[in-house]
Amino acid sequence: MRTVRARGESFRQAWANSEQGWKDAARDALTSRSSVVPGVGPADVAGAVGVSRERYDQMLDEAFGPSAEARAEAAGQQGQEG
Repeated sequence: MRTVRARGESFRQAWANSEQGWKDAARDALTSRSSVVPGVGPADVAGAVGVSRERYDQMLDEAFGPSAEARAEAAGQQGQEG
């Protein structure tokens, strides 16, 4: 029975890792200067949808969670506190 629980936990972790990977890839596509349309960057996209760059970043956070950089920074801060 323990093996089944361990496998279930392993699957949940793998699923969470995959989900975060897709979110990171989507964020990268929407923040890269060359991935959406060559030469078009995030500020251009934000302007096209009629929002400020700050609001655009908030929208990305709402859709995909914090960026990989923000997660790493938060993890580093937690490590320094403990």
